[in-house]
Amino acid sequence: MEKPSLEKKDERKIVNEMAQSIISSKPHGLKSVHKHVNLSRRGFVEVWQGWFHAKTIPQLEVDLITVYEEQDLEPFIMATEVKYFKQKRGRNFYEGLQQILAFGLFGFDALSLLHIFPRESEDDYIQASTKATQEIIERFRLPVTFIAGKYLRKGQIRCYFPVQLGENSADYVMSWTKNLCSEKRNPAVRDQEVVKRRKTLKVLLKIPA
Repeated sequence: MEKPSLEKKDERKIVNEMAQSIISSKPHGLKSVHKHVNLSRRGFVEVWQGWFHAKTIPQLEVDLITVYEEQDLEPFIMATEVKYFKQKRGRNFYEGLQQILAFGLFGFDALSLLHIFPRESEDDYIQASTKATQEIIERFRLPVTFIAGKYLRKGQIRCYFPVQLGENSADYVMSWTKNLCSEKRNPAVRDQEVVKRRKTLKVLLKIPA
């Protein structure tokens, strides 16, 4: 088995700390928080085998899932992919786009991509990287909400994109992201096949039908 990279280990730690921050704060409307959810298991196995016609199915893990209750009582399910840029070399500005777009096929209402940089990262490097990422999203009209910032300390993030914010807790950043996602929803949820997968997703997350 391939050993996880240093970036991947740091990503898991960051996701764990973010999840704990969100759970501790209990923001309004939040119903549940899930981390490291593997979509290649349980009810989705038949989906994968139907596509690939093989026993070997791809590994697709959602870093963070937050579930909110909306006015119509239908849950708002947001998937977040986290990528940590520990070093300038070895990672590309488009990291995570392939994963977050794949998540859209499983019935998430919103898709968010979070690029995290170390606190010692130069501002020019962050701005150049985020500008390139956002250009892809805008030019191809991807239904992805993109956030970028520095991870300063446990559960604390300073956002650089789409606007610059001071140091804030992860729960504030995710609530802010949810508001942005509400204006850019996943269009795939209107497809009948995706609606069926969403039902499986709700079972996996223990969301009442």
